[in-house]
Amino acid sequence: MTAEAMTERRATIVGALLVAVGAISMSLYTPAMPTLVAAFGTTVPTIKLSLTLYFAGFACAQLLVGPLADGFGRRPVALAFIGLYVVASIVTMLAPTVDWLLAGRLFQ
Repeated sequence: MTAEAMTERRATIVGALLVAVGAISMSLYTPAMPTLVAAFGTTVPTIKLSLTLYFAGFACAQLLVGPLADGFGRRPVALAFIGLYVVASIVTMLAPTVDWLLAGRLFQ
């Protein structure tokens, strides 16, 4: 099945999964924030900054995705941003310092 032949049902499922990633990222991350403060030996405001950076990255991505999708098509842009999200998630998961955590959250 080619990208052009995607059924309406399949497109709906893929779209719903892409939308759910943001909500899942917040739902799983927020309860861990007190543990992150202790694990990185940092302050609560620094860990809260990771939320701000996550939302800032999400907002900036919205500004980029539209024009890029118009120029290159939705599928390659979606795959590229999913790839970026996965790489950023791995960086965040393996972050040796709070700075790496903040960078990973920005690119998520």
